[in-house]
Parts: sequence; C-alpha cells; structure tokens
Amino acid sequence: MKTINLEFKGYGLEESLQGLPDKSGVYCVYPCFPVTERDVSINRLLYIGESQDLNHRLNNHEKIDDWKKALKSGEVLCFTYALVKDEDRERAEAALIYKHKPRLNKDNKDTFDYQPTRIISSGKINSLIEDFVVP
Repeated sequence: MKTINLEFKGYGLEESLQGLPDKSGVYCVYPCFPVTERDVSINRLLYIGESQDLNHRLNNHEKIDDWKKALKSGEVLCFTYALVKDEDRERAEAALIYKHKPRLNKDNKDTFDYQPTRIISSGKINSLIEDFVVP
C-alpha cells in the first residue's frame, strides 16, 4: 500500500493566490467568511485539484467562475494546498476526491483507478478526513 503524507497550508483568500509556490501539489477550494484580517470561518469543501505548478494553475483556473457561483451571500473563496511529489499528485488528488466527493468535482468521485492508498493529512484540513485508506 502506498502512503502519501499531505501537509496543507492556508487558508488563503483569492487575492493571495499570487504567493502560492510554483511547485507540484494538490489544493482544496472552500467558501469561507472572513472573520478578521488574518482569520476565516470555513464552511464546506467545494473542489479538490492538482497541478505541477500550483501558482500558475490557481491563478489561471478555468473553473473559478463556477466556484464563485457556488458562494452564498457574504462568502469568499479560500484555498489550501499541500506540496506533493509530482509522481504522487494525481493519485493523491484522486484519493481525496474519492473519499470526500466535493460538490464541484466530476471525475474520481465513484472510481479509484490506483492500488490501495493511505492518505495522512495535517495542517489546514477543515472538512478533510485526517487519515484514511481507499481501496
């Protein structure tokens, strides 16, 4: 069984996306309410994705308008990310989607096309299960 450790950083608002690393990883998109200048209240998980370059992907994502349409009054988009080796990122994304079934993801919700995988998440993991195995 393959084990992938993910340490999620965040929660960044849309205007802070320029500061993301240009490295391989997975990311989560949430609607949130800003509580203070440095704190947010996370509501629910909208979307999970992966990229070889997190900065470029999230700053040029074709689904950002779909994410914004899913916001309720007063909510803004928040993001978390975890760096992951390039050879593990698609598998990590597929496992996260399969287990959590975010509303706006279409692929990987009902099938997991990899060998059994254990995901251990830490850090900013609101709405994510900390430790799970997918078959």
